Amino acid sequence: MKNKLLKHIFKKIKDNNKRFLSLFCMAFLGVGFFTGIQSCGPDMLKTLDNYYDENNVYDIEIISNLGLTNNDIEELKKINDVKEVIGTYTKDTYLELDNKEFVLRIIGLNNNINKVYLSDGKLPSNNSEIVVDKLLLEENNLKINDIFFN
Repeated sequence: MKNKLLKHIFKKIKDNNKRFLSLFCMAFLGVGFFTGIQSCGPDMLKTLDNYYDENNVYDIEIISNLGLTNNDIEELKKINDVKEVIGTYTKDTYLELDNKEFVLRIIGLNNNINKVYLSDGKLPSNNSEIVVDKLLLEENNLKINDIFFN
């Protein structure tokens, strides 16, 4: 009985070889796509985790409308398992450039946490220098050492 069934199956495959080949290819592509998607997630998380470790990205950000004092920072340092607490300044503002308005977030630089990745140029060496996003330069035909504010 099994022998007849196998003969019948192979005869149907032989008679419909194009259909069988196309179904096989679709199944193969589906399995390949599913495998790729399944393996992509963990790899992306590992890459992100490595980037966070290399650049010492903070785990938590505490923001206050009234601001935080040095006493607040000292109290946060007393919490168990807290390795480092850094205070910094941020300010949201607008920049008008060539009749275009941009929302900017000005962030105080810190060498310990959230290390800056520079694709070009150097970190500021005095109060009249800033680091800007590459996209802002590209969209406005600006280059390093251009003057933003007078």
